[in-house]
Amino acid sequence: MSLILHASTTRHDEWGGSKRYIRIIVHDTTAEFQKASMRYRPWVDWSKAAGSFSPAPDREKCNDQGEWILMKPLPWTGVLRLSREVLNFEVITHECVHAAAAIYRMDVKTTINLGYGCGPREETLAYIIGDLTASVAEALHRGRAW
Repeated sequence: MSLILHASTTRHDEWGGSKRYIRIIVHDTTAEFQKASMRYRPWVDWSKAAGSFSPAPDREKCNDQGEWILMKPLPWTGVLRLSREVLNFEVITHECVHAAAAIYRMDVKTTINLGYGCGPREETLAYIIGDLTASVAEALHRGRAW
């Protein structure tokens, strides 16, 4: 049986973007995780995976002139899937980096080009990663999954 939790970027408004939410699904076994992931993205080889992040797709909308325009996704960013059998800080952080990259692309810049040295873009990405990872860890703790 899977445990469903939620996490968010609690400080993201300070960076000019919307507060973003992710859904966390913790599967009891790695086999359950891989089976569920295969249903969602069958073209991926899940045999060595212990976690995944699937971003919410961008929405398209037709405007009054009949043109299709790209819409920002709803405030939720996507789904983070984990397995209790391999639930450790490395896997959690790794998947949070993928989630943070999706948030960065949604709200900061569509491509991640941090440039040379630690500039404002790198700081923004680091804050998103740290904030989201803390929120996920707290949700897993509250849900008694980790």
